[in-house]
Amino acid sequence: MSNYKLMFLRDKNNRPVGCVAYSFSNDRMLLSYGVSVHNPVDSFERSLSRQIALGRLVERPYRLQVSRNLKGHDTVRLIMMDILNNPNMPNRSKKAASNWLVKTQKLSEVKSISNSEEVEVEVDFMEELPE
Repeated sequence: MSNYKLMFLRDKNNRPVGCVAYSFSNDRMLLSYGVSVHNPVDSFERSLSRQIALGRLVERPYRLQVSRNLKGHDTVRLIMMDILNNPNMPNRSKKAASNWLVKTQKLSEVKSISNSEEVEVEVDFMEELPE
C-alpha cells in the first residue's frame, strides 16, 4: 500500500496515544482507515503505532462511503466522528478523537472571528506589579 496518510491521535496534553492510517479507493468514493492506540502502561513508540495502524488498514479496515470532493481537514473530521461514534473503538481513541474535534472547533471559531470585518474587543488591563 503506497497511497496512504498517517496522523497521530493525541491526548488532552497533546501527547501521542495512537495513530490513524487512512486511504481512499481509486474512485475516492470509499475511505478506509485503521487505528492503533497504546496501552497506558507502555511507553508510546511512533514506529510501532504506525505499523499497527497500517496493518489494520490493510487487514481489517473501517470503511466509510464518501463523496468525491472530500479533502484534507474534512476527511480527518469524518474519521474522528466515526471513531467517536463507533462502539467497538477503545476509549482512549474516542477521547483522542473528541479532543481533536473540540480543538479544531475552537480553532475554526477563532479563524471565523479573525476573518470578520468588524470585531469588538474588550480588554482588561491589569495593574502593574511592583518590581
